Amino acid sequence: GRKHEVVRFRFPNKGTRPAHQGDPVVNDKGEQIGWVTSCSLDKYGTLTGQAYMLKRYGKEGSKFAIYQHQANKKAGEWTGEPSEAVVLSRFPK
Repeated sequence: GRKHEVVRFRFPNKGTRPAHQGDPVVNDKGEQIGWVTSCSLDKYGTLTGQAYMLKRYGKEGSKFAIYQHQANKKAGEWTGEPSEAVVLSRFPK
């Protein structure tokens, strides 16, 4: 079967910078598990988006991190601290 899937996520912390297409998604060990496909403010003023990532990290409530503004860099070249993100349900409630 497929190893990757598109998941919905949000940044739980206020004041987080938006992520951009291609920004790396990493697990708690800092290993790349996917990348951002889109991100924007929702009607509640929360940053939400979608990422294409390894399926095993895509369960609702799972946490991962995103290195914003690092889309054109490879692992080891990322700068700054990644921002925590949390997986949302597949469909808005």
